[in-house]
Amino acid sequence: MRTHVTKREAQAVCDFAVNVLTALHMPGWQILVMEEPADEDELAAIRPVDGKYTAQLWLCSDWMKRSDEERRETVVHEVLHLLHFRINHVVDDARDLMHDHEHDAMQRRYFRETDLMVDHLAKFLSCTHSLEEAWAAAHST
Repeated sequence: MRTHVTKREAQAVCDFAVNVLTALHMPGWQILVMEEPADEDELAAIRPVDGKYTAQLWLCSDWMKRSDEERRETVVHEVLHLLHFRINHVVDDARDLMHDHEHDAMQRRYFRETDLMVDHLAKFLSCTHSLEEAWAAAHST
């Protein structure tokens, strides 16, 4: 049972995510808001389902208490992570080619840099698309 986000909000998040995916020319993706909240140290987390154009999205336990702007920006940020999810597998596969401590250091740097890239892309996308309007439209139904 979902307690941290209403069913209406979950649907609005999914509808908004479709707008972001359309802006990225990534049709066919489906976003599923999960009933369980994200880990305590995360606002949200997204993970593609292997072999499908479906991604599971976990939202923080106090999602509904966050501002519209923070929720909108968080969803954009998480959807943008779908742009590089296949490269994550390359980084994971590199574990076989190096010592554990080397791989762990490389993986930390990789995830830090991809997160910074996603932040930059989110700012760009908000300047080039009417994301505030899309968020409002998704929440008006």
